[in-house]
This record gives sequence, C-alpha cells and structure tokens, in this order.
Amino acid sequence: MCAAVITQVLLARLLGGVSARGDLAAIQTVGGVIGSSGHLGIPDAVTYFWSKDSSYGKSLLRIGLRSVAVISAILFALGCLAISFALRAYPESVVHEAQVYATVIPFWLLLMLGWSALRAERLVYKWNVLRVAPMGTIALACSVLLVSDISVTPVLLSRMQLLVFAAFALFSWNLVWRRARQVADVQPGTFLTYALVAGCAGVLRDTNLWFGRVAVLFLYSSREVGLFSVATAWSSVFGPLLWVIGAVAFPRLATLEETSVRRFETGRFIGLTMSLALVLFVVLTWTTPVGIPLAFGRVFEAAVPLAAWLVPAALIGGVNDTLENVLRAFGAPRGIVVAEGAGFAAGIVSLRIWTQELDVAGVAGAVLSGQFVILILLCGAVWRVLDLSLSDVRWALAASSKSLFGAP
Repeated sequence: MCAAVITQVLLARLLGGVSARGDLAAIQTVGGVIGSSGHLGIPDAVTYFWSKDSSYGKSLLRIGLRSVAVISAILFALGCLAISFALRAYPESVVHEAQVYATVIPFWLLLMLGWSALRAERLVYKWNVLRVAPMGTIALACSVLLVSDISVTPVLLSRMQLLVFAAFALFSWNLVWRRARQVADVQPGTFLTYALVAGCAGVLRDTNLWFGRVAVLFLYSSREVGLFSVATAWSSVFGPLLWVIGAVAFPRLATLEETSVRRFETGRFIGLTMSLALVLFVVLTWTTPVGIPLAFGRVFEAAVPLAAWLVPAALIGGVNDTLENVLRAFGAPRGIVVAEGAGFAAGIVSLRIWTQELDVAGVAGAVLSGQFVILILLCGAVWRVLDLSLSDVRWALAASSKSLFGAP
C-alpha cells in the first residue's frame, strides 16, 4: 500500500507537469487494463482447486502456463489495435511507447498466477511480499532518479516499470513451481469451466475498476488524464487494507463444508471489511483537501474534487472485492458476472448524463454509481448462496466488531 502511494507521488514529482503525468498514464493504461483483466479466470481457478486439494499443484500450474501463453498472444495483438485507436489524438511517440509497454501483458498474467498459488497455500507473508515488491522496487528506483541528474521522461519510466514487472513475474513463477506438488491431475474440463465463468466475472470487474481512467483517456486531454490518475491513486491509498481481507477469505472459505461455520466466517469477513471501510472513509474525507496538494504538489490541487467522488467509490469497491471472493470460494462466480455487468451498464448510463453537467468530475461520479449498483447486487447474491437470515447477519457483525476493535 505504502509502496504504491509513494510511487505515484514520486512519478508526479519526477514528471513535474500535469500533461507529462497524463502522457505516462496514456502509455500504461491500455496495457495495464488488458494485463490485469485478461486472465480469463485462470488465477481464480488455480486458487479454488489448489485450496480444495494441494496435490493438484503442478498440474494446475501447467494448465495455467499454457493458458497464459495462448491468452497473452491474442491480447497483445488486440492491445496494439486498441492503442492505435484510443491514442489517435496523441503524438506518434506516445502511441509507439504504449505498444512497447503492452508487452507487460504476459508478465502480469504470470505474476497473478504466482500470487494465486501463494494464496491457495495460505502463505500470506510471502504473498504480501511478492505483491509489494514490484511497486517497492519501482519506488526505490524513482527515489534514486529524483536525486540524480538523469533526465526523466514518460518513456524512461514506462520501460523501467516494464522490466521490473518482468523480473518479478519470472521470480514468482520459479518460486511457486518449486513448492508445487505433483500427486494428482486436475480435470482440464472442470478447471476451464470454472475459469471461464470466473474469467467473465474478472473481466467485468477489472473493466469497472479501470472504467474511469479509460473514459477520461478517450474523452479528455492529457491534463485531465493526469488529474484523474492522481485522484485515483489518492482514493486507492488504503485499498490494499480492504483487498487483503478478501484475498485471505477466498482460500479459507473454500475449505469449509459445514453450513453454520460458512455463514459465521462469511459474515465475519464481510463485517470486518465494511467496518474498516467506514473508518477509512472518515479518514480520507478529512485529509483529501490537504493531502493531495501536499503529497503530489499544488499543481495537482484540481484533483481534489475528483477524489471526493473516487474515495467512496474505491472503498465500496473494497467491500465488493470481499463479497466477490466469498462467491468465488463457494463456487458461485455467476453472481459476480451479473453484478459487475449491471454495474458497468450503470456506469455507462451515468457517464452520459453526468459528464454533461459536471465535465470530468462526471466520470468520477459514474464510477461511484457503478460501484454502488455492484454492491447492492453482490449483497443479494451472497444472501441467496448462503440462505442467510437477519439473525445470521447480526451474529456475524458482532463477531466482525470484535475482530476489528480487539474485543475479547
């Protein structure tokens, strides 16, 4: 969490102006969107089946690696076409560099495959270190550049980040392959069926997460793209605190069979996430007007109104992440597909309405609308899957309060 925030601050400081920060965002957005959302559910399927039976280890990784190879080739070709279209108003040098950065796609997918195996093994410490290490390395490199005499450009920064992600992707693969056991083979049909549904859910979720940044990229200039990137970075400052709850919940809940234990543990994870999100909302709401100019520089002060919309959107997104991990753990990813699809539709409708009145802030408002619709539908899906009653919810909320505040 700290590494990501520090990196965003350093990038803004290194590039100096809003337009240069916008060019870097333009270079990285399409490759980042495709790389993080194009996994087609393979990492989720690895976590689910590995949690059920760790003897599938090497079999799962082999299927995952073959899938990543095929998916990456297709997505890279589509990404280059998308970049040519999305960045047609940008200089040729920016378009070319964005296509170079799109080679991050296979490394992103390989990195997620490593994360999924560590989650399934419940190696939370190693999982967290491996998630933080790439951004921590980039933050360290940016710190060196800040005090050096090297001329820093968006091209230099994008290529540096590409190399870092490639190095950690290969390291993570080597780490999990050596740990994996080969005792039994998972049925490819069963694996790919789960992955396909989870993949549809994942693509829709990541589309919603990137929705605002992509919309700004299409509709506005480098200045607005830069401001929106800073507002997004600020609003997501505490996101990992919420996401880690869902990440831990998935493998834990996937091993449970007894209905009463499932209900209690699910309510504990959800209640903890909601309680923490409320606390973080208060903190960020109070600190945003001062924090953004202080951290990123006064030139980014215009990002404050955007962050006012994006802060609640990011925190609701953190709650949604836990709810979705619950549904994945219980083999019910179809509820995620419905919720994320409806949220995307709500975002599109809101975008058309709000940008006419609020300009670029309307994009942030559309992001918030989409996340709220997703929240409502996910709550309904979890309620149906677990056949919950009001007494179950009260019991679980009491347990989550004890977890959050340390009550005995």
